[in-house]
Amino acid sequence: MDSKEKIIEIMLKENDTNNILKELTDNNLLNEFDFSNDCCKKNYIEEKDTLYKYIKYKVSNLSGTTEEEYKRTIVLEKNLEECNENTIPDPDSKSKVLQLIYNKLYKEFLKKEDFKRIVTNKNNNIYGDTMNSVSTTLNKAIKRILEASEEKELNKIKSSIYYGIVDGSIEDIREELNSFKRPGWDCSIRYTTELYLNYDKRLKPTGKSNFSMENYLKRIDAMKLIEVYHTLGNFIIIPKGSNGERGLIKGLNDYWDLTLACIYNYYQHENNGDDIIKNKNGEEYSLENTFFNIDNKCKNLNKRIDFYNEHKKLYLDNFEGYNELEANLSNILQNNENILLKDIRSQINIPKGCEISEKLLISEYLKCVDNYYKDKKDEEYSLENKIFNIESKDKSLKEQIKLCNNYKLYLKTFVSWDKFVEHNFLESFVEIEKDENGKKSYGKPKELWKGHFKGELLPKNIDQCIDYFKNSSEWIKLRTTAMVEALNNIDEIK
Repeated sequence: MDSKEKIIEIMLKENDTNNILKELTDNNLLNEFDFSNDCCKKNYIEEKDTLYKYIKYKVSNLSGTTEEEYKRTIVLEKNLEECNENTIPDPDSKSKVLQLIYNKLYKEFLKKEDFKRIVTNKNNNIYGDTMNSVSTTLNKAIKRILEASEEKELNKIKSSIYYGIVDGSIEDIREELNSFKRPGWDCSIRYTTELYLNYDKRLKPTGKSNFSMENYLKRIDAMKLIEVYHTLGNFIIIPKGSNGERGLIKGLNDYWDLTLACIYNYYQHENNGDDIIKNKNGEEYSLENTFFNIDNKCKNLNKRIDFYNEHKKLYLDNFEGYNELEANLSNILQNNENILLKDIRSQINIPKGCEISEKLLISEYLKCVDNYYKDKKDEEYSLENKIFNIESKDKSLKEQIKLCNNYKLYLKTFVSWDKFVEHNFLESFVEIEKDENGKKSYGKPKELWKGHFKGELLPKNIDQCIDYFKNSSEWIKLRTTAMVEALNNIDEIK
């Protein structure tokens, strides 16, 4: 029985979380255990194909409706739904085995009231995050097949594709892969899933080549990251509300080295250091602006306020009241070449794809104007909020400031960068420094590919994609080993 079969046996046999962890530990399987197995049904647990399992996980968490053209992805979505696996929870916060491990490794920290309040919900469930994601860089690596033009990069891509003994020239393969693109296309998990299901799983296959997604991903080391994606070393405790920020904020795009750069700079400032990591524009990576985007949100709010005040001055303050403005509205629209209407349309929150008539726009606006002249408080038809969205922008800014302050409070618990690295088992992700006496300390975070801190946010060629996959997977494995060793030491002390 191989390790995958043994893990399947344990997961199907045991219901008790403590017993699962004990069985995994006793059989030396914790290093390779995929924690998504702890959040799903039998069919998913029994899936041995690593790439197919990853695809199922990603597809189960897709939001929105899949376009009809992605017919193979739709088939997979329906199959997952029939097996009640159409929503596989994220293990970083939902795996009971991982929760047990969090509680063991962070026992002393969870005794501290502020730390526990920040990282747990009302049910004492601990918030976690997956440090290194696959999909952003995987999508970029697939896109390089279609877009690479420099000879050295193109040759490397060719050798990676033909590793799987593919029929057809690179031009033929590009033509086929391009045929899967949709209007407004950008490389996405739906697109890569469609390619995988077509070429690797031969589901309603089209095309003459025998291109293989899995063979290509093996050759560029992406499979190495997929194999450790949901293992212990890729999970970390985080404050409530900060999970989604890394993926949403364009300054980070879910890259863990950039997140660590923000944290490193925070500790530099806290301890009067001056070794600040900066981006290509000379701006420092910071919790406030790179991570939580506070500066941009503040600027956007001020723009809305300025726009509102300008609107009042230009239109509303020139009339005695609602009736006079309404009587002159057609002249205002005509004389200003519909600038007013454009102002209204640009501010009203119209759902994507919804056509809203000029008459309805004016009607919504006039209801707000009526309340403005009457100085009437109306949450639904407030000029500031219905048209200019000021209140929600202000609320969003305040929420971000609160999240940022909580993150700082979380970091204060660890006191210093060295302690943060040590207690979170992050040694493999940072530079190691030694003084003249051989005493070890932790330096800057290591870049996931050379030049990342001062370069482009996303990898710009296949070499950078390969470096990302290779480095992140190796560092995750080392971190997993350190965490498993720490767990074993805790159990031995007991």
